[in-house]
Amino acid sequence: MLKTILLAAALLSACGNAAKGTDFAQNFVGTWNGTTTLNVNGQSQPGGSILIAISETGTNGLTIGAICPDLLHSVGPHGTADTATAFTIEPYDCPVTGGGACSSIVENLTGGSGNLAGATLVGAYSGAQICDSNPRVTATVNFTVTRVVP
Repeated sequence: MLKTILLAAALLSACGNAAKGTDFAQNFVGTWNGTTTLNVNGQSQPGGSILIAISETGTNGLTIGAICPDLLHSVGPHGTADTATAFTIEPYDCPVTGGGACSSIVENLTGGSGNLAGATLVGAYSGAQICDSNPRVTATVNFTVTRVVP
């Protein structure tokens, strides 16, 4: 009887540990298209359209591409698929660009997150824009996107 109870306990324990190795990254991989709203220096304003490319880098590992200012840069911040419906975005320094009154513009992303609800991915990421070594704006980009390419 004791052997049966110990065997049952061992089997239940093994089943519980299997979920920890589950790879959720594929739930988020693909090209996502949608819209944004912005909160810049504490003020809400309309955003525009956004295209986010998410690729897998390993078990629950993600790369979030096309969110830096050059928009075509395929490499972006890394992220983690935390559950089947949620991921986090790690801090990241976008490649230096230039334009307007700034000879160099650096976007420092401080992180973010996303949640999958059916076919829609809703999330946000925050950061600061630095113009020639001087902080210029802080912003949060809120996005609502749907997958267009798996």
